[in-house]
Amino acid sequence: MIFELAEHLPPVVCDRVQIEQVVVNLLANARDALGERPPDQRQITLRSRIEQAAVMFEVEDCGGGVAPQVVKRLFEPFVTPK
Repeated sequence: MIFELAEHLPPVVCDRVQIEQVVVNLLANARDALGERPPDQRQITLRSRIEQAAVMFEVEDCGGGVAPQVVKRLFEPFVTPK
């Protein structure tokens, strides 16, 4: 796992339990996406930064990506690439 975390980020007002669950879900999805890759090619990057007065947090993996037919509907309720 690679950490690219910004230093001195401002406090964020949020529900800690909900944000924790989002991060856990993103990490689980990243782990699942890497399942078919050889162990030496598995990589997950956690990144944080400030962008336009907002704190951004990203989870990036080197999995196969999302199928084109799923991309169009990815943010609809109950749509999953799995």
